[in-house]
Amino acid sequence: MMRALLVTVLLLCCAQAWAGPRWAVVVGHNEGQRGEVELRYAETDAAKMEKALVDLGQYENDDVYLLTGVSAADVRGALDAMLGRSRQQQAESVMFYFSGHGDGASLHLGESELTMEEVRDFLDEVNAEVKIAIIDACKSGAMVRAKGLTVGPPFAVDAIRDPKVEGSVIITSSTGDEISQESDELFGSFFTHYWVSGLYGAADKNDDGHVTLAEAYQYAHYQTVSRTIESQGGVQHPTFAMDLTGEGSVVLADLGRRTAQIVLRADGAAGDYLILDAERELVLQEAIESHGGEVRVPLPPGRYRIKKREKERVLTAEIDVGQGDATVLRDKDMKVSSIQGGDAKGGLTPLSLFSALTRAVGVEDHGPEVWLGARSFLVQGLSPGPELTAGYRVRWKYAFVQPRAAVRLATYQAGGAYMQSELDLGAAVGGNIDAGPLLLGGGLDGGVVAFHQQGLPTFGPPAGVLPVTAQGRLFGEVGTDLFDTVHVGARTYGGVSVYGINGLILPFPLVGAQLGVSYRF
Repeated sequence: MMRALLVTVLLLCCAQAWAGPRWAVVVGHNEGQRGEVELRYAETDAAKMEKALVDLGQYENDDVYLLTGVSAADVRGALDAMLGRSRQQQAESVMFYFSGHGDGASLHLGESELTMEEVRDFLDEVNAEVKIAIIDACKSGAMVRAKGLTVGPPFAVDAIRDPKVEGSVIITSSTGDEISQESDELFGSFFTHYWVSGLYGAADKNDDGHVTLAEAYQYAHYQTVSRTIESQGGVQHPTFAMDLTGEGSVVLADLGRRTAQIVLRADGAAGDYLILDAERELVLQEAIESHGGEVRVPLPPGRYRIKKREKERVLTAEIDVGQGDATVLRDKDMKVSSIQGGDAKGGLTPLSLFSALTRAVGVEDHGPEVWLGARSFLVQGLSPGPELTAGYRVRWKYAFVQPRAAVRLATYQAGGAYMQSELDLGAAVGGNIDAGPLLLGGGLDGGVVAFHQQGLPTFGPPAGVLPVTAQGRLFGEVGTDLFDTVHVGARTYGGVSVYGINGLILPFPLVGAQLGVSYRF
């Protein structure tokens, strides 16, 4: 009896040691061909999938090729590299995932195309026991964007099989005559969001600590259908085609790797929680609770951002969860912000309409800003003075524009003390780039300034000086998130102020510095 048990354990260990590697090519592209509106979450969806595979799917970092915003040629290069590896060593499983624009014949990566025939050829040629393709192909929309892909008819879910299986499965986010959709509330497509949530444990219906291909598909299918019934794009039915032989189940996620827990204790109004990877702002899981309830969410150790959406407000918090920890998070310990008008359900408001229009042209965020600082001319006799600027910034991924107004005061000493006040109307344009927790930016600011000099005998500018000037400045700035939607920053600048004196145009240099705060929708 004991000998038989030892032999069984030895065989299991050997089987584990002999198990081949798992490889994946994960692709996301927000841009499609000419006329296709840019998506918001296709590249984010790819990053979610990559993280889930590494966290729970027993994929090594070096064995997952994450490609975002690349051309079809780059994807072909990754597929060729994987084919080359498979000729040297058979893989236990290979996965190809795509999120972006598509049609019945090809996947769109900007203006380039990867045909579905190429994907099928790759699955046929790669040396792996199990081959999986997941296609979440999209088209345009605003709050809920449409995705289009022609696929085959649905197949029976209970036919999926594995470990010692050979064959392939192609899973799509919709049928051939439907559209697929992405959601601003979920920060991703419906299908990929629920597929990833399923891998993190929501799909483990038999509580055996493993999420199989069948369980992941069933969960994503049910949730996608349920959540798209009332959407603008209509109900969406994920489907798949498969050609597998063997018995057992294809295990996609080992939940034993979730060695930490977040305990969500609701002491506020009823609402739903979203759990994000704090570093990359990826929504990994959704937790639903009733008022006064408690939800335990097992996760791999790491840093997470938690969002709770209630009827009237949004709560946010960031927490670190270590191995073996069960970290408790109460509503009262979370930061509060109001519901953004663009996300609220119901009728359209001017803000929600503006948000929809800006997102349709690729705007990342927008909102009001206030800057307070000091400005000084580099001329003798004029002291530094306070400066207050109010504006509204519209920010794309790498650029921004900001209409603004500014008021300034300064004291001029020339045989007496004179107060100069200014009203400046203008705009700033520039570029920005994410650098970890910081947002770095810079650009050009210009405006037309009306000024008044109080204390002179004529209570106005001296003879020959026009009461209007123009200013131009180069600036650099750095900012970071204070809360989820509140940002703080610092800015320095240098430039010139141009005066017309007795028919001459005279420039005077100026410098300044400001601190600012903004709210982003």
